Amino acid sequence: MMIVAVVLILVLIELTIPSVSYAWGPGMHVYIGTSALKFAKDLIPAAAVVLENNPLHYLYGCLSADIFFGKTGKSTKQKCHTWVIGQRLLEISKDDKGRAYAYGFLSHLAADTVAHNICLPYFMSLDSKSKKWQHCFWEWQFDRVLA
Repeated sequence: MMIVAVVLILVLIELTIPSVSYAWGPGMHVYIGTSALKFAKDLIPAAAVVLENNPLHYLYGCLSADIFFGKTGKSTKQKCHTWVIGQRLLEISKDDKGRAYAYGFLSHLAADTVAHNICLPYFMSLDSKSKKWQHCFWEWQFDRVLA
């Protein structure tokens, strides 16, 4: 649990930098994940070793929570985009590759928590047009900034 807290703190620190605290599409998740890897040495040593030795597994975890479409129509037990699933992935990890993936998955959820509860509502309030596609629109816009 301590490692999850450290990852969450790193993500939150990264997100407070005004130039990058936007909405999170795939590009933003890779950007945040890559930034976290740069500072892996500042994590608890055991977590740092896992991330430094398995960066691609970590980055895949940063992206994978959004791979599954129709996440919201599932029953609670079937939803993959949740903290419960992220914790479970960490618990069942049998090696460092699995742990790196789980840390990436949890980092993704931490980033989404900030984006969906703070950033996206703010940007969506700026535009009175249809709310239906605004979420995706803003994520795409900020991915474009990173490209």
